[in-house]
Amino acid sequence: SSSKDAGDAPPRPPPAAEAEKVRELQEPVVICGFGRKGQVLASMLSSPLLSRTVDYIALDYDPDVVDLAQAEGFRVVYGEAAPNLVASLGLGTPRAIVVTFDEIEKSISAVSQFKSAYPQIPVFATARDMRHAILLDKAGADSEIVEINQNAMALCKQVLSRVGTPTFGDSGSDLSSVFNVLSKGIEARARELDWEDDGTPLGARQAAKDLYVYGGAQNIMNEISLSTTGSKRSQQQPQPLEAAAAAAADARDEEKLIGKRRE
Repeated sequence: SSSKDAGDAPPRPPPAAEAEKVRELQEPVVICGFGRKGQVLASMLSSPLLSRTVDYIALDYDPDVVDLAQAEGFRVVYGEAAPNLVASLGLGTPRAIVVTFDEIEKSISAVSQFKSAYPQIPVFATARDMRHAILLDKAGADSEIVEINQNAMALCKQVLSRVGTPTFGDSGSDLSSVFNVLSKGIEARARELDWEDDGTPLGARQAAKDLYVYGGAQNIMNEISLSTTGSKRSQQQPQPLEAAAAAAADARDEEKLIGKRRE
């Protein structure tokens, strides 16, 4: 997303021709922030390769970005990404809201405002990491794309594919299945932690928590391995990866319950 501060520059309406196009939009997708992520999304929504293109309107508070994007034919309006700007454009009810801001506070505020104004409309948001994703979820986001998770999985896939390990163990699971299970495990570990009342500034990171969540991938894979190994020793067919992950999660939950009872 664009991070330039527009300062005291007054809000300005789109050019007359663009304003007319905006009024003609039918239930557009509202893109909050027209940085790199917003640009790719807008290009995809308006692509002639789609069987039916999807109307969109992008909102950005950087006048330079708006000028450049409008010159390239993108439908971008200058102003703070908020429900009152959408209402002032006469857009009616959006089909969806997509929040692409990198700044944690800004993205949480936008999600909260839009979900309050349009409770029935899906709000999508991009998150830097699991902490960001959980806070967006609590603010009302319906779906969060966690960038660090996707980047880490993409890195693993490239390395493992190149060194000749296309499947995992006796289950024969492909990389996509493994990454799906691993992503769920990482999210589950992240949701065990308190991300709101620990006193850490939103833009800061805690090495210990990061290691528990992301370094926990090692524990997750070991737990799944033990579950699949147990099946093999009992002369059963190797469990599918998802079943092994579920069994490992159940065992972990049972251990936590026993621990609490002892306390």
